[in-house]
Amino acid sequence: MHSPTPQEPLTIRVDGDFEACSAWWEDLQNGALASPYQGLSWTQSWWRHCESRNRGTLRIVSLFHGDAPLAIMPLVVERSLGMNVAYPVGSRHFNWQIPLWDSVGAARIGAAERNRLMQCIGAAIRADTIVYPNMPESWGGRENPFIAPQATPSPSATYRLDLHPDFEELARARRSKKSLSQLRRKRKRLEDATGPVQFHRAGDAASCREVLQAAIAQRAARKLAGGVPSFFDRPGGEAFVRELLEDGCRYGLRDAPMSAHYLTAGEHIVATYFGACLNGNYSCFINSFDGAFDSFSPGDIALHDVIADACAQGLTGFDLGVGDERYKQAWCDMIQLYESSEAITARGRIYDRALRFSRDGKRAFKQNRTLWEGWRAVRRVAARAFA
Repeated sequence: MHSPTPQEPLTIRVDGDFEACSAWWEDLQNGALASPYQGLSWTQSWWRHCESRNRGTLRIVSLFHGDAPLAIMPLVVERSLGMNVAYPVGSRHFNWQIPLWDSVGAARIGAAERNRLMQCIGAAIRADTIVYPNMPESWGGRENPFIAPQATPSPSATYRLDLHPDFEELARARRSKKSLSQLRRKRKRLEDATGPVQFHRAGDAASCREVLQAAIAQRAARKLAGGVPSFFDRPGGEAFVRELLEDGCRYGLRDAPMSAHYLTAGEHIVATYFGACLNGNYSCFINSFDGAFDSFSPGDIALHDVIADACAQGLTGFDLGVGDERYKQAWCDMIQLYESSEAITARGRIYDRALRFSRDGKRAFKQNRTLWEGWRAVRRVAARAFA
C-alpha cells in the first residue's frame, strides 16, 4: 500500500493480474459508476484474448478508503517514443473510458486532491503520462472526479439515450410519426419478400455461434464494399466476443457480460447487435447488417427492436458508441467526450503536447464534412482495388 498524502486518507494498490483484485472489483461494480466496458468479465476477457498480445504491462490500480474499495483503474503501460505511457485497458476500442468508482466516496476528491492522486498513481506504475481517451464529464448524473481540468475534446462524440419503461411513448418522443411509419412499411415489405421477420436474443451457445458467424460475414462484406474496418480482423477479437456471448447466455439482458440480438427474415439473419450491460446501462459494441437486404433497412428495424427490448427489461440507459452515423443521431443525444491526460514527468509533458496537437488535427479533419467524405470515398475505392 502507498499513501498519496498525509491529508488524504486514500491508499493505492497496484496488481499485475485480475485474480488478485477480482473480489473487491466484483463488489464495487455492483452499483458503481462506470460503463459496461469497465466490468470485470469484460475487461478480463479483453485482456486475455486481445490486449495481452501487445507489449504492454498490465497495472490494475485500486483505490481504497480504509478497507473499502473506492475505485479501480485497469491500466496498461506501453513504451511509446521512448516513454512509459499508461492507457486504460481497451483504450483504442472501447467507446467509454472511465475508472470504475463509488460515487459517494469519490465525491470527496476535489481538483487538488485529484491532481496529487494521479501523480502518485503515475509514480507507483512508473509512467511518464496517463492518458484516458473518450472520457465523459459525468456518468449517472454525477460529475466525473477523474477527468483532468485541462482535458480537451475527443475527435468524435458518442450517442446516448435515456430509456423509458413505455417504449411506445419513448419512440414517439424521439422519432417522427413519418419515420416510424416508414419503418413499419419497410418491415412489412421485408416480410413480404422473405417470410416472417422476427427479433431474437441468442439464448444458447449454438445460437450465439450462428449469430457471430453471420456478423463476421456481414462485417467482412461491408469492409469489401466500403472499406469500413471489421473488428473481427483483430487477432483474438472473435474469441473475445464468443466467450462473452456464451457466458452471457446464462443471464438475462441486465446481467449479461455480452448479449446478441438479431433480426431474421425468413431463413436469413439480416442484422445483429452485440452489446453489454452494467447497472442498467446498455452499450452497443458491434452491429452488422446484410447488404443484400439494404433497401429494407434491416439495421434500423433491428435497432428499433433492441431499444424496445431494453425498455421492457427495465434498463435506464442505452448508447450506440462513438461516431456520427445517421442511425445514432435518429435515436440518441450527442455526448461530448474528452481526452484526459496527466503528465507525471517532464518527458510526459512533451508527449502530452504532441498528443494534443495530433488529436486537434484529427478532430478538425473529422469535423470538416468535405475532407471526411472525401476520405471515406478514397477508402471505398481502395477496398475494392485491393479486394
